[in-house]
Amino acid sequence: MCGRYAASRRPEDLAGLFGVEKWEPEETLAPDWNVAPTKSVHAVLERPLKDAADRRPVRQ
Repeated sequence: MCGRYAASRRPEDLAGLFGVEKWEPEETLAPDWNVAPTKSVHAVLERPLKDAADRRPVRQ
């Protein structure tokens, strides 16, 4: 099946791996070894923080 992959890392591990500066989890997802394109997954975004004086992108 195309587009499927595994997502088994904890969100805390991903935050450390990507050097996330701001992390405000709303929910924790269980590990999934058969992630379909329609399932929810954690994502790392790189963009300026809202209302920040310093508009450099940060990982969130």
